[in-house]
Amino acid sequence: MKRYIVILFALLPCVVFAQVNYDSKRVVYNKQSVEVTFDVTSGEETLKNNTKMVLTPFLHNGADTLWMDSFEVFGSVKYKRERQEQALNGNKDWTLSSNQIMEGDSYSFSATTPYQSWMNGATLSVDRRVLGCGCDCYDGVEDLAEGVKPYDPPTQQLAEVASSVAHYQVVDTHKHFLFKDKGMQVIYPVSQTKLYLDRYNNQQTLDEIIEAIKNIEKCDQQQLNNIEMMGFASPEGTLKFNTELGEGRANSLRKYIQSQMPHLEDEQFYIINGVENWEGLREMVVASDLKDKDAVLEIIDTKSGEARKTALKRLNNGTTYRYMLKNFYPQLRKACYIAVYYDELADVAAADINKANELIRQNQPAEALDILKKHEADSRAWNSLGASMIMLERVDEAIYWFEKAIEAGSEEAKENIKYLK
Repeated sequence: MKRYIVILFALLPCVVFAQVNYDSKRVVYNKQSVEVTFDVTSGEETLKNNTKMVLTPFLHNGADTLWMDSFEVFGSVKYKRERQEQALNGNKDWTLSSNQIMEGDSYSFSATTPYQSWMNGATLSVDRRVLGCGCDCYDGVEDLAEGVKPYDPPTQQLAEVASSVAHYQVVDTHKHFLFKDKGMQVIYPVSQTKLYLDRYNNQQTLDEIIEAIKNIEKCDQQQLNNIEMMGFASPEGTLKFNTELGEGRANSLRKYIQSQMPHLEDEQFYIINGVENWEGLREMVVASDLKDKDAVLEIIDTKSGEARKTALKRLNNGTTYRYMLKNFYPQLRKACYIAVYYDELADVAAADINKANELIRQNQPAEALDILKKHEADSRAWNSLGASMIMLERVDEAIYWFEKAIEAGSEEAKENIKYLK
């Protein structure tokens, strides 16, 4: 009877779990690159003597990976065999290179790579393999630092922008200048276009109008829009005559104002021929205690042209018309209701740039950029545009705006660009 002796060999791995320490781990941004550095110290029993460990650092975020150069830790026997093999191959002077150490020694790893935005928040790890003893063994991955933030711009240097008249623009147009009296008016005698300064308080009215125009012109935040004059005649007389009369009165008023302010152009006057002032008559009737008030209002509201005038003359056998002719119509013989309009000005860009600067300080660069895009032609915005871009990791654009700002004399941009160049 034959006997078989079965000998079972335990397949023991040739790897002893590496005792490698990593210190002074740094992942920093430097002038559009990322520098990865750390110190490595291996224990004297890191490996079996006839093996070497290959360590390969890499950055990764789950979607992207950047592998860096490997470095090696030799066991003492593996080192001797390596020298023997090199000598046999004719390389008698072989020795460890700068990225190779013996177990028990230390090594300072350093690598520089172009920065990519995915690296912010990535993990720095080391892939480990052990070679020798007839095997190529994977020894796992060791994470050195999670959530690294190499791109962390310093506090941006921002300058408060002062308002400048040279940058004023219209922010509100055709604003009505408010006089003491709600309706400024100049009165003319019946059927005349001649302007009398010594009657009807005309001189005081015109002085106030001219003073208003001067005040607008002296104010940096205002500019004259136009002077509006609505010329009227009282409703007696023919329509043709009243049309010519209303226009003539408005033009005589314009000429007087231009005589006092010769720099005003005709285009700055807006003349409306209001013709017959029925609206003014109606307001006076409503405010009066006229006996036939309702009948007069009905005629004004329902009739027009010569029919309206005829009906008023016939009302109450002409008594009502004669009363209005004496008490109301003289007040309707006015050149116009005069209105002065101006535009309000402001340095919108300065206000916007300062608002954007505050958003940058609050770490809201995207919101700041939305505001600043409207003012790309304004050199005062260029440093702030660069600051927004640098925080958004748009490096090339940040450099572009900082360089433009530096050319325009920005000291803040000189400081900000140092992080990038």
